[in-house]
Amino acid sequence: MLVNKLNLILIIVSLYATIPAFGLSDHFDKCIFYYTKQSPRTSVPATSIFGLKESFRKPFLDSDPTFQLPIVDTNFRAFPLSRAVDASAPILVGRQGEGYYILRKIGKTWRSNGATDYFGVQSDPTWIISTLGPKLAAFFGFRIMEDNFMIAPNSALFNQRIRVINKFLKRKGYQEISARLADEISDVISRNSTQHEKWTYAESYIRRFFYDNTSPFQPKEIVHDIAHHATDILVTKEQEAPLRARIGIAIDFVDFLREFKFEDDILEFPILTNTKSREAVIGLFFQLLARDRDNFSGNIPIKALDDIYNKGLSNYDRNLDLFRIKYSHLGVAFSELHSPDFDVDFNSKYTVGHWLGKALFTHLFPLIRGVENEKKDDYVGLMLLRQYSDKEFNGEISRLRSRNLNRNLRTEMSKMFRLFEKLKKAEMNTVLAEYDSDLNVISGIASPEHPVRALNKRVFELNKALGF
Repeated sequence: MLVNKLNLILIIVSLYATIPAFGLSDHFDKCIFYYTKQSPRTSVPATSIFGLKESFRKPFLDSDPTFQLPIVDTNFRAFPLSRAVDASAPILVGRQGEGYYILRKIGKTWRSNGATDYFGVQSDPTWIISTLGPKLAAFFGFRIMEDNFMIAPNSALFNQRIRVINKFLKRKGYQEISARLADEISDVISRNSTQHEKWTYAESYIRRFFYDNTSPFQPKEIVHDIAHHATDILVTKEQEAPLRARIGIAIDFVDFLREFKFEDDILEFPILTNTKSREAVIGLFFQLLARDRDNFSGNIPIKALDDIYNKGLSNYDRNLDLFRIKYSHLGVAFSELHSPDFDVDFNSKYTVGHWLGKALFTHLFPLIRGVENEKKDDYVGLMLLRQYSDKEFNGEISRLRSRNLNRNLRTEMSKMFRLFEKLKKAEMNTVLAEYDSDLNVISGIASPEHPVRALNKRVFELNKALGF
């Protein structure tokens, strides 16, 4: 019924293989999700090659609804608490699962601070259009069709559009998009280990991102994922390098813990010998890693749009530099205990090993002890992560909260950290970043280009690759 109302004529990507015979390969690849106000004769999107050829002739007019974007506002915590957008189930139209969602605005605006949980706030799904620009957004499948309706791709269609644009990026000599999306990141994955049979959702999320660049684009959280995470396509390998280095060393350390023969040193490691205790600590550690990665991804549209629209703000430079250091370079482990600012000594080289030590001993262990201060940045989120892990491991985190157990666990983990440091000396000495007094990167794997500037440069490259 909604399809009738919107009068959509959508690309059917499963027909791609038949199109070169018509000499339309490039035209098809670059085409946009058009619609026409002339009512189609059928109640479903056009599926014939002739319907597709006709859709190519529809101009992208200046009066198109997608150009009528709301004034950008990125302060999502001040948005109304009531949900503003309803999303349909994915409507599948392609043979490989390609499809789209219909988003319906049910509030006065597209903006909402409503959420199914603390971490899934809806925010504003039109941010992706404001960030990319209407034509590039429409190429990927994001388009406002009428004042109250918007379409968005499902993960399969989004991936297909990424594959298509990568051909054009390669022709232009630009870096290809490495991001991939999935409807679900399974929370139960078999593992070839006698010590551990299942991964938590947080561990699956981190490992899927690290090994195959896949992130969730979930039907149950689609409005949130569109608003906060669709812009992952703008992150270059250079900008992602510090995050991937941090995650890589964390995974290596966890694997080292799991593979270590604690049974041979049970008197020295009585807590870590206990599989339940060890896995509870690892589970909470992956929750923090997932939050770190999610914060980086989720802040991309906000900071990119702040850069474009809010250059007059007095805290503009500070906000962007906090984003650069906190999420892109060094991670939230470098946040001071009682404020969102940083414990960063300028002209010091911050290594991967330095980060891992901070992540474990000043970020993870205080959380296990439950001594986080309420003034700490994202205190509520951290407490929720602790609760999730405690429930997942049947109260083991609460048991380890005991002062004696926590102190002994810290001692055992310190010994393991030193052993790991010797084993991975080269990797641990990798410099994430070194800053001068003006916060400029002067060495390390962190790119000297500000991540927000890089994001907006990337928007330009994607548009240019398609000739927009």
